[in-house]
Amino acid sequence: MQRFLKFNKDEREASDFLLRTYPDLQIAYLEEIPASEEGELPRIYSCLIDGHSEIGPDGRRKPYYRIQLPGNPILGDGKSDNQNHSIVFTRGEYLQLIDANQDNYLEECVKIRNILGEFEEYNPPTVSPYSPAAEPQPTPVAIVGAREFIFSENVGILGDVAAGKEATFGTLTQRIMAEIGARLHYGHPDFVNFIFMTTRGGISKAQKGLHLNEDIYAGMNSFTRGGRIKHTEYFQCGKGRDLGFCSTLNFITKIGTGMGEQMLSREYYWLGTQLPLDRFLTFYYAHPGFHINNIMIMSSVQLFMICIMFIAAMNQTVTICEGDVDMSNPNYAQYLTPDGCFLIKPLGDWINRTTLAILLVLLIAFLPLFLQMLTEQGFARAISRLGKQFLSLSPLYEVQVTQ
Repeated sequence: MQRFLKFNKDEREASDFLLRTYPDLQIAYLEEIPASEEGELPRIYSCLIDGHSEIGPDGRRKPYYRIQLPGNPILGDGKSDNQNHSIVFTRGEYLQLIDANQDNYLEECVKIRNILGEFEEYNPPTVSPYSPAAEPQPTPVAIVGAREFIFSENVGILGDVAAGKEATFGTLTQRIMAEIGARLHYGHPDFVNFIFMTTRGGISKAQKGLHLNEDIYAGMNSFTRGGRIKHTEYFQCGKGRDLGFCSTLNFITKIGTGMGEQMLSREYYWLGTQLPLDRFLTFYYAHPGFHINNIMIMSSVQLFMICIMFIAAMNQTVTICEGDVDMSNPNYAQYLTPDGCFLIKPLGDWINRTTLAILLVLLIAFLPLFLQMLTEQGFARAISRLGKQFLSLSPLYEVQVTQ
């Protein structure tokens, strides 16, 4: 809430209604005090209010806490700056990070006790880890990830396509990545070990441009500094996805741009040079390798189309051999008729095999979603959802998004 004090009348009424409806909701915002003397910088405070805060004569709520910051905390993009300036007001040993477009369910709150048990801190050591008498301890759990339920999947075919990709990535993909040890933090409803993360670089990087996807750096910070990242399937939060062509394309652009910026960071250099092969390949293909693979696929398909054009032109300008020729015979050249002809039939067989392989890979790309739907909702629901996406030509949409 960086703009809280600059809200217009309608925005102030909306925020007051929210605080009256949910009085325990806390809001951290920035307050700027102009410089008293010329040449000085303005003083900036981080303030905390809730629905029980006292209302002053000017109609604004008086903050419970008002902490002066060493300077302007707005370094990069909004989300990371909000987390960094408001984390001083947090209490407890664990945090749950939830995006602005997420929802929650009452029955999921009952499972939080189980989630906290995933941090494996039932029996903390009784002596200092730096003491000579200390025994080796397992690697601490830094982040416990959770899945998402995309409740906007029933609002149009775009919502269904976006939800299908998110459901696959949030379940099958992250489950495998966590097992190997290459899962990071993706801004989902993840729980973080507050003490571990804040003493090892924080939960958000906020340099503008470089840290466009600020949440993934929290994951890289945690396991480069000795933490583990786990994934759970029994806890979930709701999430609404973009439902328009332009907004969906903007989101994909943000992911791709952020991945390009990440490849310039020192964290990527360290991971690329120090990880073992299994974790490195998983990390590579799930992050930068996904986009590099898309580029290679598009280039390969374009090169394949150029080859087809050359073969088609050759088919019209040269003499083609007639009849079937047994290529396994070492002397097959003696049976080519007419003389001086070109044997193009193997090229046609190669085109048929390659075209079939492209279609097969296209079908395999939908296999993770089918398997996830099959295990969760049954065969009929999996087939109907897959058929709906094919009938709506979603593969063509995915081609346009990738390009």
